[in-house]
Amino acid sequence: MYTQFMSLFVIGLDYHSASIPIREQATVSNSDLAHVLNQLKTQVSGGIVIVSTCNRTEWIGQLQDATIISELFMHKLGVASGAPFVHCKSGNAAFSYLCEVAIGLHSMVLGEPQIFGQIKFAVATAKQQNTLSTVLLSMFNDVFYITKRVRSETDIGKHALSLGYATTQMAERIFGDLTGKNVLLLATGEINVLVAQHLLERQCAHFYICNRTAANATKLVNTLAERYPRINNQHTICGLEDLATVLGKVDIVSSCSASTEPLISHNLVAQALKARKHKPILMVDLAIPRDIDPAVANLDDVFLYTIDDLQYVMESNSALRQSAASEAHKLTAELCHAKITAQQHASITQDLLEYRQSSEQVRLQLLDKALHSIGSGMAASEALEQLSKQLTTRLTHNPSLAIKAIAALPDESQKPLLAILKQPLRD
Repeated sequence: MYTQFMSLFVIGLDYHSASIPIREQATVSNSDLAHVLNQLKTQVSGGIVIVSTCNRTEWIGQLQDATIISELFMHKLGVASGAPFVHCKSGNAAFSYLCEVAIGLHSMVLGEPQIFGQIKFAVATAKQQNTLSTVLLSMFNDVFYITKRVRSETDIGKHALSLGYATTQMAERIFGDLTGKNVLLLATGEINVLVAQHLLERQCAHFYICNRTAANATKLVNTLAERYPRINNQHTICGLEDLATVLGKVDIVSSCSASTEPLISHNLVAQALKARKHKPILMVDLAIPRDIDPAVANLDDVFLYTIDDLQYVMESNSALRQSAASEAHKLTAELCHAKITAQQHASITQDLLEYRQSSEQVRLQLLDKALHSIGSGMAASEALEQLSKQLTTRLTHNPSLAIKAIAALPDESQKPLLAILKQPLRD
């Protein structure tokens, strides 16, 4: 039976199958999202939403636009169709998949809440750019409803490990005690808020906060100061032009900007190492596209890790998280099934209404014909005989086609349907 979800189409890739360079090619930054949607809306008729994070990019539209959306997505990647790292989903399966993604069941950090906010941002941007069709809006409202239910009624978010925690664990593996270590936070996004919170807990000494906009850096300090007042006296706000100097002073770098080009070059780090007299430095690049030139990993005394490297750090606490994920998967499946079933019932109710209205039109047409025949001199009995035969023929035509279609089904599916059709007609 038809559901509104059956018109959905999703094409995308994620960290499970696509390497960082491929994800970099697919990513659409928050600052570019509106422009990209504005370009696409003249090429799709059923709307489009783009969800793009460091770990995944998903283009969501309707099946009527599946071909053009697929072509545009593959063109952006610069690869031929059928690439093994690209997934496509449609219909009810696409709806269930998007619910699981929003809940965090497909996230590198199992159960993390950031993806829900990122999807809501994507939908809000699509709405602003007039690429959010009525069908997509209705579908995402259902996704949001199910996400909120699952996150509130299960422990899926309770045992989640953040990238901030993973970064701190990596730092402790390299340095041991982090007391007195200096930190550079490059960009002021939510991930670096989490990084800073964990490093403040470990008594790191001084935080250099580097951002294109000083106001956003100040906002980050104020957010941290609510819980860690000492940050007010242990921070320095700086700009990108200060990176050469700052890198020579810090032990830990956490970077997660939205830049489309690397901000930290091989030469910049080489110079910083000289200033540090080659004391080791941990650099964690959480950005997609990457903020730190991969060649930096070739320098002695530099420990460079990407977002994919942190996946292995987060394997701890997996038993608790897997148990919560199993519970969340079960509830998600139940809620998705309920939504799909409700839409099927709504669809069949409309179908029945239309069938009955059509039958009533046939009855009125044949009745009018019979009355006209009687008025023209035909015997009433003959007109009624003709009416009954024509009515039976017309009203049993579509059910006869349905019975033929049922005959093509497996036996176990045929029996209950044929049993209903064979029941005596009610008076």
